Amino acid sequence: MLVLVGFNTAFRAEDLLQLRVKDLIYGHIQIKENKTGKSQMFNLNKKLLDEIRGYVDRNSFTDYDYMFPSQRSDGVCKAISRQQADRIIKDIKRALHINYTFGMHSLRKTFGYRYYTEHKDVLTIMRLYNHNHRDYGNLCI
Repeated sequence: MLVLVGFNTAFRAEDLLQLRVKDLIYGHIQIKENKTGKSQMFNLNKKLLDEIRGYVDRNSFTDYDYMFPSQRSDGVCKAISRQQADRIIKDIKRALHINYTFGMHSLRKTFGYRYYTEHKDVLTIMRLYNHNHRDYGNLCI
């Protein structure tokens, strides 16, 4: 689910890992980015939303559970750490015999690549990445 949500959103790893069920289950995501402090709103496609709802049901999550909870032995409810997410991605990479650099940030980059391939719209990608508007003037297309 981590990879699926990552491939379908423009979120940085830190923002992705902090998502709670209530942030996704209603068809859109609205967060305040950790790095920039900017708000970000993103609509989910129906297929992704169906997958998320199935994942939530299978795991009996409530609205306030983290989408990617840690398996802590002390019972404290926390999201998985960036390091644990990196280990998960490394395990996936090994299982799929991916022989090139691929990590958590690759999820965000893959979103941009796929969006550009389909729409050829760099400005919208920059907006989805929540890049600074003053950077748009330096864009060469």
